[in-house]
Amino acid sequence: MESCLTLHCLQRERERCCDPQRLTLIVIVAPESSKGLPPGEEGEVWVRSPAIMLGYANVHGAGASPPALKEGGWLPTGDLGHCDHEGFLFITDRIKDIIKVKGFQVSPRELEDLLRRVEGVREVAVIGVPSPRLGEAPRAYVVPLPGEATPSSQALKDYVAARLPPHKHLAGGVHVVDAIPKNSIGKVLKRRLRDEYLRAEAAKKTAGPASKL
Repeated sequence: MESCLTLHCLQRERERCCDPQRLTLIVIVAPESSKGLPPGEEGEVWVRSPAIMLGYANVHGAGASPPALKEGGWLPTGDLGHCDHEGFLFITDRIKDIIKVKGFQVSPRELEDLLRRVEGVREVAVIGVPSPRLGEAPRAYVVPLPGEATPSSQALKDYVAARLPPHKHLAGGVHVVDAIPKNSIGKVLKRRLRDEYLRAEAAKKTAGPASKL
């Protein structure tokens, strides 16, 4: 994966920080405890800078709404990442998209990157869906390449199962689709995928017992 920024990691204020440019600091923290993490450990990316916005303009018609800054002026970005020992920052996923499987945290991006290697796959989006047994289960939506043989859902599940530990298997299933919903700038609308899945599951319950993941 390419680095997002070239940084010099420094020890500042008893936290492991990265200094991407003058007057801007980045620290990687544990999402649960907000404790600073050393290089190599993955956590949430926090930023502190005089250039941080004051808020979004005209939110609910009340002018600028200040962001949820932490003590010391740190702004949680919602990004999951790590800083390596050479000073490179890597963004790996969005925290809100992380799938929690039996206490394990599963990155959708890792599964998406793996599935894109499969011949005949054009696009992939992975979300977490409710599971009585696992808490959440990874579920993949796959768009096949036109003009090529479409890999079966079972073949894609087997491909992942052969390469990743059990908590990262596609226990939520694989759904082959014509297109993945996106917004006007091309961002995948994972919330829409979740909502559509939940509506479909609710409809199934009216017809019979729900399947156990």
